Amino acid sequence: MNSTYGKKELAGKGPQRTFKGDDLQQIAFPLGGIGAGCLHIGGAGNFQDFCLFNAPAFGHSPMTFAAVHCKEQGVKDGVLRVLEGPVQQPHIYNQGRFGNGGLASGHEGLPHMEAAEFCGEFPFAAVKLKDRDLPLAVDIEAYSPFIPGDDLASGLPAAFAIYRLRNRSQRKLAVQFSFNAQYPLPGNLHGQDARDLAGHQVRHRRDGGAAGLYFDGELLDDDVRKVSIGVVSPRGGQQADCAWFRGGWFDALTMLTNDLLAGTLKSVSHSQPSLGVGRSRFGATLFWDLTLAPGAVAEIPLVYCWHAANSELSHGQTQE
Repeated sequence: MNSTYGKKELAGKGPQRTFKGDDLQQIAFPLGGIGAGCLHIGGAGNFQDFCLFNAPAFGHSPMTFAAVHCKEQGVKDGVLRVLEGPVQQPHIYNQGRFGNGGLASGHEGLPHMEAAEFCGEFPFAAVKLKDRDLPLAVDIEAYSPFIPGDDLASGLPAAFAIYRLRNRSQRKLAVQFSFNAQYPLPGNLHGQDARDLAGHQVRHRRDGGAAGLYFDGELLDDDVRKVSIGVVSPRGGQQADCAWFRGGWFDALTMLTNDLLAGTLKSVSHSQPSLGVGRSRFGATLFWDLTLAPGAVAEIPLVYCWHAANSELSHGQTQE
């Protein structure tokens, strides 16, 4: 990566650059309305740096990822891929910001796509993913709400993404596409403490022309931890698993991985009561079972939105 830029490069003329390989390491493209907080899409198509709580939170990257389980007609075994490029070396230890040796998100060890290319033209980011063992071509288009002259629409607390899957094989494909989202309440290395999840729930909710996951809690309206999250899509045929396994900090990911590897995600419309003690990965999965003929394309549009009305930020002396 160049350390300096010439006048021609800074003028912005010509086609936008495409990044690949090691140049993807330091990309964090913001997704969210102006002044509304944001999360970021990394150069590999990963989601990171969830700054949703009225303060910067770089390094806070709850386990949030898309995946596909793909099985060709007449072939015994399917293929699982997280729809992200390879985990970049500086990202292994929590995006290179901490040295405790822990994996921040949790899904870094799952099979990822073989290569990624990134191109950014605000408010749009485009990621192309390739893998020789996956009979799908995968493109991601992610963008922020940005409409010149419309401050309200441009300030929506939401991030948009479209996943495009194309069958590049000569056989019919059975595809299970999933979007897996951990509740982004700040926690510790291995998820949230049970006391911080008390009263929280997630359910599969339908409203008008869209449906999806709705995270909320029974906290008081002025509690700084009261944050609502929605992961919704207008695409029909969706199902949801709102009952990630409740156990130790590693159990939810272990059980989810088993379901993803087998392509056997289950449909559960409401979460179970939160644990009384310990740590837990509290989250849910939105998924579709698709059939793609040779050359066919499926588009899965998603909106990740949030409402975090309260803040602990203050200036000067505050009352206890």
